[in-house]
Amino acid sequence: MRKSLLASAALAAAGLTAPAQAQVFYSVTGTFQADTDGDQTNEIYDWAFAFESASYVSTLSYLAPSSCSITGTFYLCGPTQTIDPQGVLAGAPVTNPFIGFNAVNADATGSGVWNYFFAPGAFGADGVYTTAGYPDPSGPIIDPDSGQEYYVGNAGLATLTVRTATAAVPEPATWAMMLLGFGLVGAALRRPKRDLRIRYA
Repeated sequence: MRKSLLASAALAAAGLTAPAQAQVFYSVTGTFQADTDGDQTNEIYDWAFAFESASYVSTLSYLAPSSCSITGTFYLCGPTQTIDPQGVLAGAPVTNPFIGFNAVNADATGSGVWNYFFAPGAFGADGVYTTAGYPDPSGPIIDPDSGQEYYVGNAGLATLTVRTATAAVPEPATWAMMLLGFGLVGAALRRPKRDLRIRYA
């Protein structure tokens, strides 16, 4: 019974050394131009945001403002086939994955959604990616939203960086304590059983 308990303890201790799950970090830097009167001479805005995921992004999803580095905004990420100017899954076919975010109403279905389009594969592997135009590289990278103003840009004005990171390797002192613990467990398992002698008076 004692050996079984010690063996279980050894297996549990071995499980502590299993590698941690990797996190995937996404960061976007880029610019867009607000063009309210059609002359394309209005102010150019710089936008940057970042988020992390337990795995590579593979599905379309809205995420809460608390997950985004821009306070009070939603961001939208994932591959899709069709997008309209508001970022809804309808409209002209688009084969590029995209990242968009709403910095106007903090509303996943409201106005003010600006979409950065990236080439296929940009979300599923580490690397640095530049934008692909919508619907072609020579077109705008950011779609109009709705109403009287819209947003335009040129291909290459935004960059997506994808990288993975795992938990840090344990410090030497931690490894030393783990090895010492394994040694003590091993010694206890190898210790010979004493003979039990009973003397009667």
